[in-house]
Amino acid sequence: MAAELIPIQGSAAFYTPDESVQGCVLRIASLIDRYFPGIAAETKALAPDAFKAAAAEWQVDLDSRFEGFKSFKRQIEWFSGRAAFSVLSRRTLGSLHTLGVSDGGAPFIQDSPLQVSITHAGDYAAAAISLDPSWRIGIDMERIRNFPGRESFLKVAFPEDDTIGTKSDEEIMELWTLKEAFLKIIRKGFAENLGQVKILPERFIYRGRPIETIRRRTERFDGHILSFVYGEME
Repeated sequence: MAAELIPIQGSAAFYTPDESVQGCVLRIASLIDRYFPGIAAETKALAPDAFKAAAAEWQVDLDSRFEGFKSFKRQIEWFSGRAAFSVLSRRTLGSLHTLGVSDGGAPFIQDSPLQVSITHAGDYAAAAISLDPSWRIGIDMERIRNFPGRESFLKVAFPEDDTIGTKSDEEIMELWTLKEAFLKIIRKGFAENLGQVKILPERFIYRGRPIETIRRRTERFDGHILSFVYGEME
């Protein structure tokens, strides 16, 4: 589905992979150009006050976790993901909602049954909200690229798939984003054995059991892949 561009600094795009799922993507460089021109990603973390203007405009709460980051790169990635949620919350829910963070590090919408997922990779950050309170949602994004240590990565990430080595880098990145998004759905992340999640053309297999109620959609843009995984767990 084509993105709908919006006028906020010309940096955001919306996706609707399902009528009950809304997503927003922000270009991180556009925020850097506007608020932090000339600052390299490798720079040490800036003082929180340096984000004051950006936080006010994008309505992002700089919490204690933000203050613990050691690099500007980590700060701006985190901020961009929260800014994407801020835009999406106001557009989709009609007002700004506050994000909390679970003990496992996953974001949640305070005082709301709706679920949210946030990700970032390469030049972009993204957020997505499920408008169905019974649905879980997970998103993940990767930049399409050749990567070193391909064989070692495939053995760790896809031990269940004997054919993975025959796939292109783009196909592998798509499958990886789907697997990571599914791990968010089951709320285990990398605590789960990656081989327990198998991705077939029409469904996920988890611990040997077909999962028929979880849907997915993948978008490609500007050399990136963004996957949405959503639905009700059986």
